[in-house]
Amino acid sequence: QLHKYMHCEKNLSGLTDYLVNSNVKWKKNIIKPFNNQSLDVLLSGPLPPNPLNLINNGNIELLIKEARKLYDYIIIDTAPTLLVADTKSLFNKSDIILFLVRCQITDKDIVKYISNISKENNNIGIILNGVGERNSYGYSYNYKYSYNYGYGYGYSASDD
Repeated sequence: QLHKYMHCEKNLSGLTDYLVNSNVKWKKNIIKPFNNQSLDVLLSGPLPPNPLNLINNGNIELLIKEARKLYDYIIIDTAPTLLVADTKSLFNKSDIILFLVRCQITDKDIVKYISNISKENNNIGIILNGVGERNSYGYSYNYKYSYNYGYGYGYSASDD
């Protein structure tokens, strides 16, 4: 859905083109959204008929290895884990996996699912979104997650 926010065509060349053929120059498909010179985005490109096969063909590892030489941070925005199998296949290719959950919206069973995944992977984090948005006055909430790799998350909101 990122292409909508960046006002780009959905079928622009992108990651899919490289996954199909590693000879494609993925850097040529980088866009700079919102005239932000410090943010590079590689959109997904056309929807392939077999995304799981493409993610597991070895080309994504080549791209990540090459991109690590150029970038401090590489963020892979994926479909929700429970909806498509290809998202979970990226777990072992990532340094950290962050789940975005919305306060009062995300089903508690999904949080249990994340908890179960964290037993298999020690690089799981949760971003809690939408805390204190409505009906709050003098409300304060603090959440902190940390692990021995030094990743951390904290949130504090209050309406004064």
